[in-house]
Amino acid sequence: MDAEVVQALAKNGRHRALFQDCATHHAASSLGKLHRMVRRRLRTGRLPHESAPIILGAPSDGGVCDACDQPFTTRQLVMAVPVGDGFVHLDADCFMVWNEERGTTPAARSA
Repeated sequence: MDAEVVQALAKNGRHRALFQDCATHHAASSLGKLHRMVRRRLRTGRLPHESAPIILGAPSDGGVCDACDQPFTTRQLVMAVPVGDGFVHLDADCFMVWNEERGTTPAARSA
């Protein structure tokens, strides 16, 4: 094999590894940010600590996630968690983080 081809293949391999490292770092950073946001909303009472025996899940028909404030896409599964007379709507990723964090974050104190 030509030396230039070998060098190009090695360079491509290094670029691919660097890209994967960056993608992994970005995903971990985004997940950490999401955890912090959900913890803050649990502390302030914007998200409930209690779960419900039945949680509804359906494809999105619009709206915004109550955990991350991002608009739902039509392809997303949205979880509707009953709270009082209404619902908290969470995309699937935020639902998983909320479910994990609600057991570790102290409940908001009522006035």
